[in-house]
Amino acid sequence: MELARQIIEQLEASGASERIHVVFGGIIPPNDIHRLEELGVKRVFTPSDYELIDIMESIADVIDPSGS
Repeated sequence: MELARQIIEQLEASGASERIHVVFGGIIPPNDIHRLEELGVKRVFTPSDYELIDIMESIADVIDPSGS
């Protein structure tokens, strides 16, 4: 949580939070996923996200939500 908070704060301070999206992954407790999203993390991947094509599509959606 602290690392996410620091990354988001630094991106905001440098004016880059609109251009750079934060994605997290790892063994993350389910309760923390919602808290990370509230901080501004765009997508959280856990070990249950193992299909590479699904991960790639999710990241593409983060980068360009309109799909264009």
